[in-house]
Amino acid sequence: MKTPSPYLSRGFSLIEVVLALGIVSFALMAIVGMLPVALTTQRDAVNQAFAVQALNDVSQALRGAYRLTPGGPYKFPAPLPASMTAGSGNQTLTLSEDGLLTTGGGSALGAKGVVHIEQKAVIAASIQPVFISVAWPASAVRSGDEWDKAQGSVDAFVYLNLP
Repeated sequence: MKTPSPYLSRGFSLIEVVLALGIVSFALMAIVGMLPVALTTQRDAVNQAFAVQALNDVSQALRGAYRLTPGGPYKFPAPLPASMTAGSGNQTLTLSEDGLLTTGGGSALGAKGVVHIEQKAVIAASIQPVFISVAWPASAVRSGDEWDKAQGSVDAFVYLNLP
């Protein structure tokens, strides 16, 4: 009967371990290289979701400003400023991190975005089209029909029934 030699090992050789570590490190470098792209995409998605929610809130607030419900005026958690009333023309409002709308420029402390509300010509004497655009970051400036210095924006038309 043959006895096993104490010099024969049953583990991995140094070359096998080095090759395995090389393959794993190559895969990890690829994953780490994709992190900045994933973080940018996630930040853009959060900003767009926030803007869409603000757009929805503003459109609901405008509908409430024009229409009374049987229980009284529309209750909105972040009401439009008193200066934004029917027939007041264009308004640019600052949107804060907590969803509140205020008048003034986008330089306000804690500002996350800017909301532009533009009333169009009345249709058939009873329908008021309103164009709403929300842009981010708060440093975005509306010039004409476009935003300057904006990373992104969402737009919508809302048609309101006038009393």
